Amino acid sequence: MSVKYKVFYKAFRLPVILYLKLKFGYKREIAKDLPDNYIVLSNHTTDFDPLFVAASFKRQMYFVASEHITRWKKLYAFLRFAFAPIIRLKATVAGSTVVQILRKTKRGENVCVFAEGVRSWDGVTGDVLPSTGQLVKRAGCGLVTYRIIGGYHINPVWANGPFRKGAVKGEVVGVYTAQQLKELSDDQVNEIIKRDLYVNAFEGENPFDGKNIAHGLERLIYLCPGCGAVDSLRSNDNKLECQSCKKSFTYENTGKLEGVPLKVFSDFQKAHAHKDIKEGKGYGLAKAFVYEIDKQSASLITEGAFEITPDEISCGTLKVPSEQVGDMAIFGKDSLVFSCGNKYYEIKTEFPCSAYKILTYYNALKDRGGI
Repeated sequence: MSVKYKVFYKAFRLPVILYLKLKFGYKREIAKDLPDNYIVLSNHTTDFDPLFVAASFKRQMYFVASEHITRWKKLYAFLRFAFAPIIRLKATVAGSTVVQILRKTKRGENVCVFAEGVRSWDGVTGDVLPSTGQLVKRAGCGLVTYRIIGGYHINPVWANGPFRKGAVKGEVVGVYTAQQLKELSDDQVNEIIKRDLYVNAFEGENPFDGKNIAHGLERLIYLCPGCGAVDSLRSNDNKLECQSCKKSFTYENTGKLEGVPLKVFSDFQKAHAHKDIKEGKGYGLAKAFVYEIDKQSASLITEGAFEITPDEISCGTLKVPSEQVGDMAIFGKDSLVFSCGNKYYEIKTEFPCSAYKILTYYNALKDRGGI
């Protein structure tokens, strides 16, 4: 292990803890009685999650981070020099990432992975890749599960504007030794991970304060709860208003819309996507820009109206059979990334278009065996 990374981790950790306390009132549990080395698995709610996790662990660790940080140029140059993040391409098998994790754990080093791969869009911990349990067992080290609670409400991925003020805390859920993991199957390890990382942001009352708190909510809720119109909602202050039926819905400081958890609307939209696929309908975006990602650069290759159907993804000159898409994920708020063969694409949309709408359709298509 490089002494340099230990020094930077230790030097930055205390200022980070102070910053998190002042900005978020962050309360964290200190990780104790840890194995000699370990993988930390955490849920993912905000862009600050690596800092939240680091605040609980005194020993240096490497963080798995999304490919997009490599395009930050100067900042990434510093991050690579000081912390050596492990880069992962979203919506890919990420074989090279697995190799890097295993190399580090075999050398006795510690690694942190956000098991969902992406931030939660609807406030509930998302799916964990089935291969995660296998990775943990192959690493031959301990496992520490970590849960961040309250992060979704202060910084929902769909929101515009500043952070809200609310209670955020981090806690160590489970500590498992390599020997304990060895005695379990991959599926049993996966069940432990899913159980330990599960958070439902709408259980209990977790009020927050902020201004214009509904701004950006149409990224998540693209079907009007009143009339079912698509892409007709617009956010303003704490309201979501439909341009079709003219109804207005209040987004409350508990994170609910008219008293209903956002997860309920998300699930309804998923069911609606299944229905649309069955009827052969596609989903589209009025305008999108297609970039091909190669190493640390992104090249614009085409632009135009975007559409996904059971048969094809198309935008401008790009046409890809849906069944050839390896996977799809959201980067940031308004960009989709997906792989096709050995190519990796990013589809940039413009607010108030909903990238989440396209991802919902894709996931429904995958559920139905269309991919």
